Amino acid sequence: CLAYFLLIFTSTNSIAAKELSVYLDEDISNIYKINKNQSSELLKLTRPPIIGFSRDKGWICNICKEIPSKKNGNLTVRRYKKMRSEWEIKDDQFWSDGTAITNKDIAYTISQLEYKYFIFKADKNNLKKFEIKFRSSTYDFYQMLNFSLLPHHKLSNIKIDEKPDNKDFLKDGFAYGPYKIKSATDNSVELIRNKYFSRVIYSSRTRGY
Repeated sequence: CLAYFLLIFTSTNSIAAKELSVYLDEDISNIYKINKNQSSELLKLTRPPIIGFSRDKGWICNICKEIPSKKNGNLTVRRYKKMRSEWEIKDDQFWSDGTAITNKDIAYTISQLEYKYFIFKADKNNLKKFEIKFRSSTYDFYQMLNFSLLPHHKLSNIKIDEKPDNKDFLKDGFAYGPYKIKSATDNSVELIRNKYFSRVIYSSRTRGY
């Protein structure tokens, strides 16, 4: 699989205390070492899911301005309970090489995951905006975006039958969380602060729509 090395790190486990402090108010340390078998923690520190959960704030969008809702006008329920949600990526979201995160990254990730739970549509005129349609309404629709992004600008030109060398994933451009991978051994991974990371500014707790 093209992005196997990145896709294997998928988890919905609760955020660890160390990790939670990174997302909230404490300063981000420069170096953080983690055991290689702690894949869920590694994922959340380098490539957090689009939608995440905070014990204090509830469900939040790590890269978007807000989670669509009827209240903010970005969620509509149409005839036969079909739902349409409008999303917008924050302007301060970048990959660790300084490349801006766009709807192309989301579209590419969904294509690799072969998601069929919703219909994704990228805004061609504004790379920060995208639309997701659901065939039926559900109050927790946003949880379907609980997956991490793959970098379109790094992977889209690689042929599907080519598997990149693992060392390629240590280069800049594969992280957008508070840390990026500096080095790795058979037993551990050393993370270094991602200077392009922008702290999540949490809004109110999200419950239903």
